[in-house]
Amino acid sequence: MKKNYIARRRGTSVAAAALSLALVAPAVQTVAAPQVGPAAYAQTSGTVAATPATDPSKLIEADGIANGYVTKRIDMTNAYATLSGVVGLKETSASSSLKGTMGINDATVYMKFKDVDGTISPIYTAKSHQLGNTAGNYVFDLRAKDKDGNVLSHPESEGRGKAYSFVDANGKPHIFDGARGQEYRIWVDSPLKNEETGNDLGYVRQAGGGVPGAWAPVTQGTANGAFYLEGTNMQRTGVFLEERAPSVSENSYMVSPEFSMDEEGWHKPEGTEAPRYSYFGRVWSDAEGGPDRNETGPLYQWKGDQPIEGAKVYASVLSDDGIAEYDRLAIADMPYREQAAATKTMIENMRANGKEPILKTVGAETDAEGRYTIRMGDDVSDRMKNYTYIWAENDGKVLNSFSGFPTPVFQKVNGNAGENPNWGGAVGIPSYTNQRWYNINFAEVQADIANLDIVNYDSYLNPADLPEGINNLEPAKIKLTGALPLSGDNKIRWIGPDGKQIGEDCPVDTLADATNCSLAPEDFATPGTYVAQLVNAYDVVVGQDSFVAIDKVRQNGEFEPQYEDATVSAGEETTVGAPKDKDGKELPEGTTFEPVGQVTDPDGKKVDKPDWITVKPDGSIEVEPPKDTKPGDYTIPVVVTYPDGSRETIEARVTVLAPVEKDKDKFEPGYEDGNGKPGEDVTVPAPEFKDKDGKETKAPEDTKFTPGENAPDGVKVDPDTGEITVPVPEDAKPNDKITVPVEVTYPDGSKDNVDVTVTVEEPDTPAPTPENKDSDGDGLTDTEEKELGTDPNKADTDGDGINDGDEVNRVDEDGNPAPTDPNNPDTDGDGVNDGDEKKDGTNPLEKDSDGDGLTDAEEKEHGTDPNKADTDGDGINDGDEVTGDGNKFDGKPTDPTKADTDGDGINDGDEVNRKDKDGNPAPTDPNNPDTDGDGISDGTEIENGTDPLTPEKGDVQDKAPTVQPIKPGDKTISGADDRPNSKIVVELPGGKKVETTTDKDGKWSVKVPADVELEPGQNIKVSDAAGNETTAKVGIDTGKCVATSVGFGLPLLALIPLGLATQMEIPGLSNVVADANAQLQAANTQIQQQLGLFNPEIAAQVDAANRQLAQFGADLGTVAAGIALIAAGILAGTLIYDNCSPNGGGSSVKDLELKGSSGKTYAGSSKKDEKGGKASEKGADSGSSKKDQKQDATGSSTKDNKAGEKAADKK
Repeated sequence: MKKNYIARRRGTSVAAAALSLALVAPAVQTVAAPQVGPAAYAQTSGTVAATPATDPSKLIEADGIANGYVTKRIDMTNAYATLSGVVGLKETSASSSLKGTMGINDATVYMKFKDVDGTISPIYTAKSHQLGNTAGNYVFDLRAKDKDGNVLSHPESEGRGKAYSFVDANGKPHIFDGARGQEYRIWVDSPLKNEETGNDLGYVRQAGGGVPGAWAPVTQGTANGAFYLEGTNMQRTGVFLEERAPSVSENSYMVSPEFSMDEEGWHKPEGTEAPRYSYFGRVWSDAEGGPDRNETGPLYQWKGDQPIEGAKVYASVLSDDGIAEYDRLAIADMPYREQAAATKTMIENMRANGKEPILKTVGAETDAEGRYTIRMGDDVSDRMKNYTYIWAENDGKVLNSFSGFPTPVFQKVNGNAGENPNWGGAVGIPSYTNQRWYNINFAEVQADIANLDIVNYDSYLNPADLPEGINNLEPAKIKLTGALPLSGDNKIRWIGPDGKQIGEDCPVDTLADATNCSLAPEDFATPGTYVAQLVNAYDVVVGQDSFVAIDKVRQNGEFEPQYEDATVSAGEETTVGAPKDKDGKELPEGTTFEPVGQVTDPDGKKVDKPDWITVKPDGSIEVEPPKDTKPGDYTIPVVVTYPDGSRETIEARVTVLAPVEKDKDKFEPGYEDGNGKPGEDVTVPAPEFKDKDGKETKAPEDTKFTPGENAPDGVKVDPDTGEITVPVPEDAKPNDKITVPVEVTYPDGSKDNVDVTVTVEEPDTPAPTPENKDSDGDGLTDTEEKELGTDPNKADTDGDGINDGDEVNRVDEDGNPAPTDPNNPDTDGDGVNDGDEKKDGTNPLEKDSDGDGLTDAEEKEHGTDPNKADTDGDGINDGDEVTGDGNKFDGKPTDPTKADTDGDGINDGDEVNRKDKDGNPAPTDPNNPDTDGDGISDGTEIENGTDPLTPEKGDVQDKAPTVQPIKPGDKTISGADDRPNSKIVVELPGGKKVETTTDKDGKWSVKVPADVELEPGQNIKVSDAAGNETTAKVGIDTGKCVATSVGFGLPLLALIPLGLATQMEIPGLSNVVADANAQLQAANTQIQQQLGLFNPEIAAQVDAANRQLAQFGADLGTVAAGIALIAAGILAGTLIYDNCSPNGGGSSVKDLELKGSSGKTYAGSSKKDEKGGKASEKGADSGSSKKDQKQDATGSSTKDNKAGEKAADKK
């Protein structure tokens, strides 16, 4: 095997560089304790405990509130070895004032501290919490603890009770207790998020130190409100945040549709020429280092502050509607942390309801000196004084700025004047007459803080080992991440163990310039702590790191341990042996090993240690990469701790190969399950094998079989064939399952596991004797049956579907005896026999199995669940629904199978148990979807916040329901109403009524009862819950009408003259009479069928008419032919009228008389039930006048007959 020699000797770190990751990654790993040193030095409760290594790439959770060290705010003033404070909105710039309604909970805060000797701690984390009435509290408990949370002690610690925070590479303990000379740094991820608004929370200031993320000495006194209690703690620190709404380009909700830009430029705010109703101010980038940074209060102009030209400042003012709603909601009186969310919700709700809350938004651009003027216009009047929000943007992004408008709410212009940045001597936000507000300034603050790391040495695991010799040591190298301060003139400064600067400052204009600022080995030849600092133009330390140089000879330079390279296929496992020293010998007894830092993957990236890598305390490494692991080399850093407490980091290299198909992946063994009786040995044949495609195959030669883990006693497995012998215990019960695991080992060493199941059978039945004879095989001996009074020759004496033995030996669900009566088919007398109860799962010993007040038989009748007291889950049990006892409204029954009986969107239980706003009973009617009859369903009223028991003004419906067209014979009537869940009543001909409820879209539909036949001209009345009524009329059957009109009116009428002519002596037609008479009927039918309009019923009527025409015969003279044709037209028109009239037909043409030349009168009828249209002789006088004949020929002159005449005339 190839040896994996360590790439360095003492003095090279592989983990320190990861510190920069910790500053930007919010994930927290809980580690045991941040200390390093001899094992005997770490003690808890008087016992010796191993000292865990401090991994600088990890965040150390030190939440003093979460661990119970601090439980109330007073504890923050006196808890030992803590740093505490509040994170909240910058409604104030004094940390002691952040308490109360400004604090923000659940924010992650980070901190590091620098001890008096310059040694810098690892990174600690804590969350902000609620304590009493104050939100946003954080406490760092900086006492080292073991994995169980016990405080550790160190004999050399100067802390109370020998407590310490961490131990450096020299074995020296360090404790943070607010001692003079100690420094600290606090910060948060920026930006944070307000989860309720989605807005960014920008980091603009801290206490103490002022500059976000900057280092501050504990002795800065009351800087920004921070306070140190020497020898105890640091308290009243603070993290100040401002909330930013989206920018104008991101469609900010704080912008009015009435938007404009002021193009007139800056104007002095004083004098009569200054524009009224205007805002004036400046925008600049803050130098982050002036004396204002160390004081409580606002920022102010200082040398180095740079005006921002071209920035845009916007102002929005509420409209009258907006002001009224803002005041109604009392947003200004809410806790500060809730005001932004309440403002956003108000704006969105008003706009959704068609009202605009913001009167106008006006923007202006800054000039070369950062000045701006926003002229709002006279129409804003004095609204701008009390209802204004102003913000600044640059390059389309909202500035992370210190301002007098810390949150997106509408406030008094000078509401935060005490926190407003000041320029040119002006203080606060004053105003001239006529609403000229000036000194409204925005100071840009850099939130992306810089981070400095020494990458190859540190103070914990990887010190610089001076005994190796200066010529063998690397320079101390620096890496910068984040962003350099905006002020420019930044530099790296090295400080030695004596607290003095080493050499000159090293300028850094870019992050990459840090590579030019390494510290040469000859400059750290003296043992002690060395500190590298990033310093801005104003000597503010914004980043620093340290390492320790050690002069004593330690074991970590003696052995040079190394791992052997290992290889493993994905999906397999292997163990990397513990490392040996450079001569291949074991390391000293007492040497321990721990994983440290991140693993390097095949792409050369640093990643968190995968779960499939486990570093054991003895140094061995278990590796089991999943099949989907990326092939390649993985480098695993391991920290080695020697008996003298010295440490070094070495690496193990594991090569992961692509997964190799093993025999276990190629074959699938399977056994047939076995059966056996108690006391028998069951033989299960050898298993069969299938390949991965499911086809039968044979196992490879030399495949072996052994009993698997936890196999039952006595099981034997043939090692060569896999045949299994399973002894069935004597006391095994029928249907018991015996599971036998078998391990299959293939020739390549891969293994499969397969289970075999043996089911216990019924034992052999002993030969019957007089004492145990069971003639009917019901499980009871004849003797027992005699005692019970059951029939020994009938297995089920009472015929309930259960054998007598099963009834007598029945047990309940807990295994307790619960027999039923074998002589009574219905033991509990509930109307359901015992056998059916067994099938239903009900209790044959209880009439009411579920105790809902209904017997099991009654439950079947009602279709409810006999095993569930409340079948429909509406909160009222079935019995109370059936009887109405559960209806507190009017005591009427409700449907126990329907949770919402009336379909109004509210469960019956909620309706009857409803209470009003004062908690008094106020049930609604579960059988009426609209209890108060105002046209709005109860569910909709409750959802809308109106009273379902009292019709409200504006609730009543004002539109009548609509009805879809209705045809004769329709079986469904449908339409729509103007409200969902509204009651609809449909009154049918004859007075029968059908009720329904509209759906969510207001649509309704009812079925016509089977005993109602709709006919043309009938009226249908439809009314809604509000009493609005619509009357609809049944129309005609258009298909039938068309068929009659076309079939009779066109084809038949075309042939009527010919039909008449065949019975009359009309000259010129005698030669075609025979053919016409034969073809008349067939021709008419054929024409209708070709048109697709043939109707057998109408065809029969037409045929009857033709037969009537034939009755006129030859008696009519040639002169009468025209009159006969007119009469035929009237007959045809009458049929068409009867089928097409919207009033349902009913023509008054009942009798048609035609008089022939002989004086006879012939009558014809269009009615279907008359006698085939035969002519009747009336014996009328042949001398009738022409007028009489004309009247007789045309029929009655009534209005109805005129319709027939018109039809005839038209045809």
